[in-house]
Amino acid sequence: MNQNNMKKSIFLSVFFLLIINLIGFAQELPSAPSPFKLYNNLSNEMPDFLNDIEANQLEQSLRAFDDSTGNQILVLVIDDLLGYSPEEYATSIGESWGVGQEDKDNGIVFLIKPTGGQGERETFIAIGEGLEGAIPDAVTWTIINSEVIPSFKEGDFSKGVNNGVNVLIDLANGEYSSEEYAENAGGGNGGLWFAGIFLIFWLLAYFFARK
Repeated sequence: MNQNNMKKSIFLSVFFLLIINLIGFAQELPSAPSPFKLYNNLSNEMPDFLNDIEANQLEQSLRAFDDSTGNQILVLVIDDLLGYSPEEYATSIGESWGVGQEDKDNGIVFLIKPTGGQGERETFIAIGEGLEGAIPDAVTWTIINSEVIPSFKEGDFSKGVNNGVNVLIDLANGEYSSEEYAENAGGGNGGLWFAGIFLIFWLLAYFFARK
């Protein structure tokens, strides 16, 4: 192969790789509902993740929190992450849907993917920077593992969601600190340490998986 053909081959290879990457990441996120709702079930596989009564009660609770504080919690149920990590998906939804007040960045996205096989189901809580002082990232893992997942495993999705939402509301309102919550939920300060270590391992696993 002469030099010109080699350069042409390399160029075409790089071009096709770029096209493949663009296609892989070009899947659009769902649009915000109109009228805007704070509980949204977009799952086709689990349309009754919450029944109508549970969904209405949750919506009212989230609305009351929004009206009284200006902080917003969006609960979103999906089937497919569309190639995004849970963190990327939740954060992008928060930005594109305008969750919380833009000047305060006080939105929370509670993302739930209840479908798929073992290791494919995901729960993630994305916290806006304006609330990170009250709800650090490490504490969101404690909330998920202590409040949400145990009820999900029992098939009580309403209880799991409401448990998580109630803790988020209490922390945002300053009913107790994140340290106090982690100590009670995790049996001492080890709870927060465990959550922090878990978060570090998750981020490392995600980083190496993307390479």
